[in-house]
Amino acid sequence: MAFIGKPLAQPLDIGSQKTVSSPNYFADHGYRERSSTKIKPLICGEAAFSAVSLALKRAQRSINMAFWGLDPATLLERGKASSYNKQSILAEILISKARSGIKVKVIVWDHPVKFVEIGR
Repeated sequence: MAFIGKPLAQPLDIGSQKTVSSPNYFADHGYRERSSTKIKPLICGEAAFSAVSLALKRAQRSINMAFWGLDPATLLERGKASSYNKQSILAEILISKARSGIKVKVIVWDHPVKFVEIGR
């Protein structure tokens, strides 16, 4: 199966030097389309959080997550009447999986502008 993008030679303004770049870096470096890949659009937060919870709970070897901002107390699944189970909290799921021997890696980065006031 071919890669999605191909590297392009882009001439520089200085002399005859060239640089190689690719708009699809990750696709060009080992992320091939797989027949087992399934994509399902998740429109509402409830469906998305529930799907994340299920995927985390089904993880067998590793969990790798990247966030711009992270609240470890995020409730991924709600019960009836807005009740919740402690095992539905993101941090609790990750801790439980790590304790069971699953490799858990979380990258969190933050933007310097957390809050923006508009219209004062």
